[in-house]
Amino acid sequence: MRILSWNCRGLTRPSAVLSLKVKIRKHSPDAVFLSETKTNPTTACIILNSVGFFLMAHAPPSGSKGGLLLAWRLGVKLECFLTDVNKINAWCYSDPPIPLDFILHLWSSL
Repeated sequence: MRILSWNCRGLTRPSAVLSLKVKIRKHSPDAVFLSETKTNPTTACIILNSVGFFLMAHAPPSGSKGGLLLAWRLGVKLECFLTDVNKINAWCYSDPPIPLDFILHLWSSL
């Protein structure tokens, strides 16, 4: 499982959105953790949805400081159980599912 962790210093800045998209394309993470988002959940959701992350937990900023976001792709079994301004606690039960074509390739090679 690949997790991208990044202090974005304000997710609504155009340069931050562009950098995030480049990092996601380059590293293909299964989950993304962002600190100092400095944005509301609706805006963060729109930005993360545009790069394929549809599930998320968000700890809102305190004024113009902070803000945490944990987002993951469909198929990743992740459960957030505690979120506050300082942390997001989550359980990750497994890696993303193995693609069916890979499983069929393994069986055919036996």
